[in-house]
Amino acid sequence: MKDPSPYRRGIRADMARGFQGPQRGLMVLIWIDIIVLLALCVLCVIGFVNADDTRSQLIFGVFFLAFFMALGMLKTGYFQRLDRLAILDALEEIRERQTP
Repeated sequence: MKDPSPYRRGIRADMARGFQGPQRGLMVLIWIDIIVLLALCVLCVIGFVNADDTRSQLIFGVFFLAFFMALGMLKTGYFQRLDRLAILDALEEIRERQTP
């Protein structure tokens, strides 16, 4: 028998569930932002390696750090949302067990 507990599901199921509900547009926007920021980080690293002088290396390095920090903050918010959804599911399951 399959256990319906939210603690038995995997991260993929939680991520798929995040795209359901009234805030699915926000999740799509977060994923698009994550992909764009990752691409910008890669472009900054390529620009840093191919830079001619120290000033342009410094500029590419600063932009890389800014994009990388923004990427980390977006991913932190994304996983906090997934955790919040899992907690809400666990509370719903507890509430269902208490009702006769």
